[in-house]
Amino acid sequence: MKKINTKNTEENTKILGNRERERVNKTHSFFGNAFTVIICILIIVFGLNALTYAVPGTTTIGQNITVDGYLTVGGNATTTGNFDVLGNTTLATTTLSGDLNLGLKELKSVLLEKLASFPSSPVAGQMFYSTASSTPYVYNGSQWKGDVSGATFVVAASDSLNKENADYICDGTDDQVEIQAAIDALPTGGGKVQLLEGTYVITDTITTTASSTLSGVGWGTVLDMSGVTNSNDDMVTMGDYAKVSNIKFQGNINPL
Repeated sequence: MKKINTKNTEENTKILGNRERERVNKTHSFFGNAFTVIICILIIVFGLNALTYAVPGTTTIGQNITVDGYLTVGGNATTTGNFDVLGNTTLATTTLSGDLNLGLKELKSVLLEKLASFPSSPVAGQMFYSTASSTPYVYNGSQWKGDVSGATFVVAASDSLNKENADYICDGTDDQVEIQAAIDALPTGGGKVQLLEGTYVITDTITTTASSTLSGVGWGTVLDMSGVTNSNDDMVTMGDYAKVSNIKFQGNINPL
């Protein structure tokens, strides 16, 4: 009967067991590493998507952000530093705490804020569109200015609707004083004084300068000299090549 060497068999079994464990460990290590890599890739991809698309709400996306492509924000996005977009940007309401530098590029398809009344506490350069007068206005640091057809100076009556648009504002008493001041302030070569709609109470003669224009807005601009006692006085005396137009004269005296 042949004798079996049990010692060698046990050693062989141990060697095979160790090799099997090593193979299993390597397999587990490979799949473990691959799973880790996949998870990292997913985190990066979803992280970039979260950076370039913010769901409605408030999203803080860092200090300095540069996007080379499309950026869409459906809610509020806050960045505490620079925000550079090299492609197209779609934003909802945007509130700036600093300057918006377009680098001399065009600002396209823009509408001014539409308001029925003039904003309070304006700053120089502020603009808006008045729905009351259908006119755009810009604040020059001291008053609101609108387009008045190339006028050099604008004079408003005490009852004009948009006094803020005027360089001179009458108070309903001796209004020729403000009108004359505007005429006298014209340059030597002439210019235009535009009277807004309203009634101007005149108690003395207005004298136009050479090559100047004194213009109203039609029947809505009234020069009322009913209070003048000397009926021989003219309402307006004309300088050389001067022009008066679009004004309604009221009173029992000579208009010109």
